[in-house]
Amino acid sequence: MKYIIIGGSAAAISAIEAIRSIDATSKIDLFSDESTPLFSRVLLPYYVAEELSKQLLNFRPLTFFEDNNVNAHMGTRIVDVSADSKTVKTAEGVSYEFDRLLMATGGNAIVPPIPGIEMEGVSTLKTMEDAERVYSMKGKKAVVIGAGSIGVESCISLKRRGMEVTLIEQLGRVLPTVFDDEASGIIQRRMEGLGIRVLTGERANKFIGNGHVAGVVADSGEIPCDMVVLAIGVKPSVELATKAGAEVGELGGIKVDDRMMTTTHNIYAAGDVAETRDIASGSMAVNAIWPCAMEQGKVAGLNMAGESTVYPGSLRTNSIGNFIGQPAISIGMVNAPVEVAGAEAGESYQEIKRRSKDTYRKLVLKGDRIVGAILVGDTQKAGIMTLLIKKKIPLGEFVPVIMGSRLNFMDILPLMRRYGEKFSELEFKELMDTGI
Repeated sequence: MKYIIIGGSAAAISAIEAIRSIDATSKIDLFSDESTPLFSRVLLPYYVAEELSKQLLNFRPLTFFEDNNVNAHMGTRIVDVSADSKTVKTAEGVSYEFDRLLMATGGNAIVPPIPGIEMEGVSTLKTMEDAERVYSMKGKKAVVIGAGSIGVESCISLKRRGMEVTLIEQLGRVLPTVFDDEASGIIQRRMEGLGIRVLTGERANKFIGNGHVAGVVADSGEIPCDMVVLAIGVKPSVELATKAGAEVGELGGIKVDDRMMTTTHNIYAAGDVAETRDIASGSMAVNAIWPCAMEQGKVAGLNMAGESTVYPGSLRTNSIGNFIGQPAISIGMVNAPVEVAGAEAGESYQEIKRRSKDTYRKLVLKGDRIVGAILVGDTQKAGIMTLLIKKKIPLGEFVPVIMGSRLNFMDILPLMRRYGEKFSELEFKELMDTGI
């Protein structure tokens, strides 16, 4: 058996571990167009903040490839994949054969067509090369464009370096796809309390400067700066998949089945590039987060090695608390969808909220099942919320218990016993160990 993996981040590494758990000897070739191996993208803001050295960004030992008998071709770009001949071709024109292939190509940072964007001092923050570029930038004033997770974390990273930071977001709130209005408002006030200027409902229309960026022209006027970080989002990197004949879904990700195989036989996809069933909403989604990439890579690797394994679906979770000093987590759906009059009868959605001086909690329910949760201030219940969403447990009379301020494992033990067949011994033990 000959395996090829295109990509070198979470999904790729998880797939290698899964393959080697079954097949210890077959050839594995990994190709990544990035030269730096085994670094965690989620830790890049800590590197930019000068809080972690480059060496501490690794999520696996540098001996990982050698330990797992993997031929790692770092800094090597694949330009073509042929499903017919079962070969891949590098930019240097070298071809490699495969029996099974994994597309773990991730996503490309979105670079909008803003005039002046080509100037020095303007960078995305997606790759190690990006992080090193941002790390080396000098100056006193920075502008970050885009208030998603990377944008918010970039702001705080640069603020910790002593810079004056302005955040521009064209939508009406920070973290617009991650939290609801209330939670976003709490986080925005926290950011402003840290000295970050936040402009929502504004666009960056132009970059000005003489070769090097010196300012951003926004809707409300010009903002002087020495550097700009683009954090508008990522787009799944599907070009190689389409060359291989794999179908792309409506959301722009590679279509996969419940074993992570694409529509092209023996070619799999996992991570930020894959379009999977979302557990909370029941619809297709590209949940481009690290835990989902690790899960999908594992399932893909097991199936590539011949162990039939079903992927139950992805669940979007986001945590921002480590950076802002205000713990905040969202799980699944953050807002109940607007129900259209005259639509087919079915389980209705509702939202339950609890507020106090220091905390905000919200459940999104479909019928009596949790499909989403937001926890700000006190996030210790995130584990049980996640488990209840994944297991699709009907809460019934336990809804008030779940929203209680002192929820612990004993409170939900009757519920877990009622649906005991849905829980593994390990899940019981983990909940008992954490007290939730």
